[in-house]
Amino acid sequence: MGSFNENFDTTSNTIIKEEELRLVDRRFKAFVGEDAELKSNKEVVQNYFKAFQRGDLEVVLRTFHPDCYIVSVKEEERSTEQLHGIYRTREEAKQFLKNIVTLFDTKDFTVDTVVEAEGNIVVSKGTFSHLIKSSGKLFNSNWAQWCLVEDEMIKEYRFYEDSAALIEASNVEFAEP
Repeated sequence: MGSFNENFDTTSNTIIKEEELRLVDRRFKAFVGEDAELKSNKEVVQNYFKAFQRGDLEVVLRTFHPDCYIVSVKEEERSTEQLHGIYRTREEAKQFLKNIVTLFDTKDFTVDTVVEAEGNIVVSKGTFSHLIKSSGKLFNSNWAQWCLVEDEMIKEYRFYEDSAALIEASNVEFAEP
């Protein structure tokens, strides 16, 4: 759970953020044995993939923690429309998803493995095939993903792909005059 002062109004003795209240409610129900079973870290990531594969970007977005940290291929600052680089917060995660759907038409996205590691870490791997809209070429790649899960949401997300294959598929070839 987040910072106490950000989530609790000491004047009215109430939880301010709806998301925080939902998490407290789920944990309490699980504690007293009601049907609010907490998701495993692996299930959180699997649900992310399922939503992504069916194109439900609203569910994908809600899977990210409000204070998430996303690294797409390289850990450096990026311009708004640039796909690869760092995204901070769920609000920036919207731009991450927008960049993906703007640049690519996904033809196949296969998840081969999702493994829960020590702590709250989940590691996944698979393959994808994207049609690059600007070049009309296919971008095929193996991929690996590392996630840190907190409060049943993805707090840190790192995605790696074959960047050389992306560069090759992005090049537009012109016919000789």
